[in-house]
Amino acid sequence: MKKTTEGEHLDAAALRRFELFRAIKDADARVLAQGFERLEYVKDERIFAEGETGTSLFLIHSGAVRISQPLLGGHREEALAVLKAGQFFGDMSLIDARPRSADAIAHEDCVLYSIDRAVFLTLLQVNGQLAVDVLFQFMRSLCTRLRVNNEKIRAINTMAMW
Repeated sequence: MKKTTEGEHLDAAALRRFELFRAIKDADARVLAQGFERLEYVKDERIFAEGETGTSLFLIHSGAVRISQPLLGGHREEALAVLKAGQFFGDMSLIDARPRSADAIAHEDCVLYSIDRAVFLTLLQVNGQLAVDVLFQFMRSLCTRLRVNNEKIRAINTMAMW
């Protein structure tokens, strides 16, 4: 991983391109954007591992990230999702402060923006409307993921019947 402050910085307009932050006001986006740090990962570099303490939310600016779980023996993995530019991950641990539930690996070279949990929560605590807007988007995202997982479970159950 390479942390960088050179070149491209996250600004309010760039932050609002992410679905999670589309509904926030420009002034709020400017403040929130300052809390993000730019990170670069090369293909197949581990961003975090299942079981680690989760302290950051990640936004994918460019490239792709594979969310996976190791299979028995640890030599193979089951890819749960491949996330692309404009998507985010790490939100579960950001909200519930529990260990990471999966691995995150650079699926291709990528540029990410990361915000630490403490910084994020402080910004939400001082701005109630920002907190409502962002947390509502988190809930929408989690509902979408839950619906997708429900469909996967339904498909598995259907296949098991045959």
